[in-house]
Amino acid sequence: MKIWLTEIGECYPFQEGAAPLRMGQLASALNKRGHEIVWWGSCFYHHKKEFLFDEYTEIQINPHYQIRLLEGIGYKKNVSLRRYWHHKVVSRNFAKRASKEENHPDIIISSLPNYELTYESVRLGRAWNIPVLLDVMDLWPDDILNRLPRALRGLARLALSKDFLITKRSMRGADGIVSVSNGFLDWALAYAKRKKDARDNVFYIGYCKKQLSLEYKPLPKFEQLINKLEGKTVFTFLGSFGQSYDLELVVAAAKRMLELDRMDIHFVLAGLGEKYDKISKEVLNNLSLTGWLNEDEMTYLLSASNVGLVPCFHMEGAVTTKPMQYLAHGLPLLSSLRGEMETIISDYEIGFSYPAGDIPSFCSAVLKLADDSSLRKNFSDNALKVFHKKFDAESIYSDYIDHIEMVEKMGKR
Repeated sequence: MKIWLTEIGECYPFQEGAAPLRMGQLASALNKRGHEIVWWGSCFYHHKKEFLFDEYTEIQINPHYQIRLLEGIGYKKNVSLRRYWHHKVVSRNFAKRASKEENHPDIIISSLPNYELTYESVRLGRAWNIPVLLDVMDLWPDDILNRLPRALRGLARLALSKDFLITKRSMRGADGIVSVSNGFLDWALAYAKRKKDARDNVFYIGYCKKQLSLEYKPLPKFEQLINKLEGKTVFTFLGSFGQSYDLELVVAAAKRMLELDRMDIHFVLAGLGEKYDKISKEVLNNLSLTGWLNEDEMTYLLSASNVGLVPCFHMEGAVTTKPMQYLAHGLPLLSSLRGEMETIISDYEIGFSYPAGDIPSFCSAVLKLADDSSLRKNFSDNALKVFHKKFDAESIYSDYIDHIEMVEKMGKR
């Protein structure tokens, strides 16, 4: 089959040291299965907030796998009017270029949160009489409202009324919906105003555990950090320093541990984003910031860590890739995710959950994990079992591709 993918927020396989995420893993697995892939992405790299190219660019990964990077305006903050407009510009450029395509795909898999890209994909599917499968990874535009003070949400919903209409039309026009969690699928089906059927399914993001490259040699400064962590209980966060993550809470906890003279506990925050400059001003002996890490550096850091942190603000029903990355390395979780992930943590005994923003609860869990090595060992053993049972990318994406092939054979709804 010839398959189009649309997703603009991930890294791409031609980027050195970049770890593939949802669409990257799916594209690679589809390509290995023998399908012809065209991935429509963006010239702007979301994670580093920088442009990869100044204009529309096509990258040929191999004879049957092409990436097409669309023009956008870029942005500095994850939640901003400029990002909102960037999404619109990219979507319009997609519609302009894709509509001229003569060699139509057999199916399109289009990823939310860019609901305008999903809308344009659904329009093309209708025009070309091909099925379109939506992949829900974020609850936009609803999540935009959730980040605002309650007093402003009514006005914001009115201002975004067209965006909500576009989302509704996308969900109702899609031939099938998949998502990264059951809660997200329920949300999408509510927009579609229908019940789940054979074309709809949940596939966790999944993670493919990596081993250190044989030629990897850590930079001296990074090696010094790893050596500094030896003998301590290390709580690590990997990800974007964006508004979705309550990194201020981790800083507050680090200060509390200093007050308790718990120098055996160390926090590591790895990544970049709009909060980085603010957080980096906190000079604490038990808190280290690494900046952006490549895949080998992330693997090396996780091998020296004891607990994986998921300090989100209110994210109901999300099952993100971050916990899976920690679980693949046998790390217990300390998470504020609510809903499905909270249930998994409790049922499989792989860590602790705490209410978002609750510093005392977070600190209490930190101390329990630091003071009880047998508890950590039990959580760690369970973490590895759960990863292989539920979150191993190899089995997840094999099942996902089976689903895509089934929906393509079923055709338009």
